[in-house]
Amino acid sequence: NTAIARHSDPELLVRFVKQNLNKPYGTLELELELRPNNNDYSVMSIIQGRRMTLTQSKPGLVVVGLEEMPSNVEGSDPRQCDVSSLLSYRFSGRKGDSKSGGGAVLGGTAAPRNSSKRGISGDATIITIFTSNYELEPSSLETLSKLEMFQNLCAVRVEAVSGRDRHSFALSYLAQRLKETKR
Repeated sequence: NTAIARHSDPELLVRFVKQNLNKPYGTLELELELRPNNNDYSVMSIIQGRRMTLTQSKPGLVVVGLEEMPSNVEGSDPRQCDVSSLLSYRFSGRKGDSKSGGGAVLGGTAAPRNSSKRGISGDATIITIFTSNYELEPSSLETLSKLEMFQNLCAVRVEAVSGRDRHSFALSYLAQRLKETKR
């Protein structure tokens, strides 16, 4: 959060929303549910609230951290492909069971009337960041890319500092912190 805020335009108000994706599918589906009012704590309502505050004094961005995208191992709960479909379904403004109505996301059935007005997929003020210990499967990328906000989605591999570099980093960080505490 701090890193993103530090590198943002100071004229922008940056707000953050985090959602853990690696939990049972039924729980995730409830947390991402679209509800008729914003007087609840569903993640979709929180995102909507963060992007449209009444007291906002300057333009804003909402950074949505979708953390721990699960693997796509058969039999696991949840599976990456199911989570991708659910996100695509909800962010496009659709309610109900995403598994039984998944064809609407993939182009089989027309979207319900006014669903695009409920959705956030075309909002340029929302930046979405996925994190995962697993590769994004091609089928998941395809499902997510159907939404405008994920059309330019790309994977960036980040690896932890290790070996000699880790030792050097730890020493320099310790020296820096000691210097700061002496002031």
